[in-house]
Amino acid sequence: HYKLHTHKGFEVFVFLRGEARFVIEGNSYQLVPFDILIIRNSELHQVYYDTEQDYERIVLHISDAFFRRHGCGGYRAIFLDRGVGEGNLIRAEAVRKCGIPELLERIEEYIRETSRREDAVVQAGIVEFLHLLGRVDQHKASPPQRNENIQEIIQYINDHISQPLSLDQIAKQFFISKYHLCRIFKESTGFTVGNYIINKRLLRTKELCREGMRVSYACYEAGFGSYSSFYKAYVKATGSAPRRDLT
Repeated sequence: HYKLHTHKGFEVFVFLRGEARFVIEGNSYQLVPFDILIIRNSELHQVYYDTEQDYERIVLHISDAFFRRHGCGGYRAIFLDRGVGEGNLIRAEAVRKCGIPELLERIEEYIRETSRREDAVVQAGIVEFLHLLGRVDQHKASPPQRNENIQEIIQYINDHISQPLSLDQIAKQFFISKYHLCRIFKESTGFTVGNYIINKRLLRTKELCREGMRVSYACYEAGFGSYSSFYKAYVKATGSAPRRDLT
């Protein structure tokens, strides 16, 4: 099993074979072959698969630079024009209908022929892949298995991540006890509420640093009460000092 994680860029996950359940921001998806998941860099996710069965998937990680380099910035909307943890899944029926499996086979053939993922024909294939995703994601997405209360809590945390947040405050906001909040949040997301908030603030700090803000200011903007609390959280999460990675 993989740990809950994020990536620097955008991710497209194409499930091919096996028995797998994917969790994104507390939403659970039971996958069938050629289901596709689209994930942006701020969405925490994790896959659980049956170790007794062969497990196969295709994963594309796409950076912002790719969209700029190929003049296809409009396709970023596939990942960004939706709420956190919403609209992640495109079901296999829609994927097959628009010809994506055949396109993926062609891209793999191009890679074998050229031995270079950077080759123009491979890159053009990925742009076409994004184009096809853009044609189906708004209308063919399938709803996840979800706890509606948890989704509302997750959205609330993300909307207020730069502000002080506490268990008592969140529990009061949603008229539940903090003990019940801790239990259902952990069951749905795999995170404690506190760890989820810390991870989201670390992600926000990294985003602000990439936009040019100094790390000593970015951590406060992301909701950390002090640089020392940010530093401890960063080292614990990554094993390295933030100034080495973020400056």
